[in-house]
Amino acid sequence: MLGFCLMAPLGDGVVKSLAGSVSVSVLALSRFGLQTGLLVPLTLMRGRFHRYTRRQGFIIAARGILHLSGIMLMVQALDVLPLADAIAITFVMPFIVLIMGRFILSERITRRQILACLIGFLGSLLIIQPSWGHHGWASVLPFAVAVIYAVFLVLTRLIAHEIHPIELQASSGVVALLALLIMLAGGGSDLSLPPVHLLPPLIFVGIAGTLAHLLLSWAMQMAPAGTLAPLQYLELPFAILFGFLFFQDLPNLLACLGIAMVVAAGLAIIWHERANAGRMTGPQPDATDDPAANTAASKAP
Repeated sequence: MLGFCLMAPLGDGVVKSLAGSVSVSVLALSRFGLQTGLLVPLTLMRGRFHRYTRRQGFIIAARGILHLSGIMLMVQALDVLPLADAIAITFVMPFIVLIMGRFILSERITRRQILACLIGFLGSLLIIQPSWGHHGWASVLPFAVAVIYAVFLVLTRLIAHEIHPIELQASSGVVALLALLIMLAGGGSDLSLPPVHLLPPLIFVGIAGTLAHLLLSWAMQMAPAGTLAPLQYLELPFAILFGFLFFQDLPNLLACLGIAMVVAAGLAIIWHERANAGRMTGPQPDATDDPAANTAASKAP
């Protein structure tokens, strides 16, 4: 899990450094091309691919398109926003998933959870506010990414017990890559070949995102979600560190207050869920049922 929290913001940092030099399409192509090239052979070697039902096929296709949309929006956000601010705003996702779970999956939500959601949302507004004057609507893009991946995560929860997570990620990569190639073939996106000296960082973007997903999947197989979920917030200090080292960016006091509110609210939800799980009898929920634990896996670069 520590490896994931290190690789995900590091990959985002490299994306931010490349955003002004290569097109969004090239970055997405390197990301999903390498994800497909690495995970599909791994899945085939493990004998994981099988014939999907119509329902499974629809969910997998929707996940792939949402994944592609979220990454392309995040690339645009990273082009203008400080690294830590952009990543911190996406941490409102557990709150969005909690609310969607109530209305879509008919899951129970308590008043304490609602209060935590409101605090986390207010924290995200504090992070957005300093960037609004400089970047306008671009400062809201990470929030749009959080909404997209909240839907992505709800779909994942509908199918998580049926398909192995590595196979799900491989399938998502295939669908996203095909959708991107269709966009490029139709002229709906710009594909300008990058200079040769930018190929190594582009390759690193794809490898970092794929490795981050695999590390998170393996962590979830070896430890309970309640153990892993609080650790995901280590991604924020790493994002602040890389933002300072690469771009000399540091969150201002208002953004720091917002980050603290988002983290506190997220940890409060995790603590509340763990307390409820401790009072329950029977088998503990699978890792994929914990929205906070899966947040970072859904937005990994």
